[in-house]
Amino acid sequence: MNIAVDRKEKCAVHLEVLSKLRNIQEITKQKSNNMAFIYDLETDIRYIEGIEIGEKKASKLVKIEQRSFFTLLFLYTNRKFL
Repeated sequence: MNIAVDRKEKCAVHLEVLSKLRNIQEITKQKSNNMAFIYDLETDIRYIEGIEIGEKKASKLVKIEQRSFFTLLFLYTNRKFL
């Protein structure tokens, strides 16, 4: 997963406009040319932690939903035959 190209270009333009106001446009241009604009989130430790937390929550919800479904199914089928 990479940051969208149009988003990074928009941010670079904003940064350059602000740097012109402070007369540091040349320095900003040099720094931005040397920066890596593509950041792979899938290798980020916080992203990985978030995925793991999300998976744990999802598995708990699935278990709850399965129990609820089977409970309702059992109750419905028992009433039908009573």
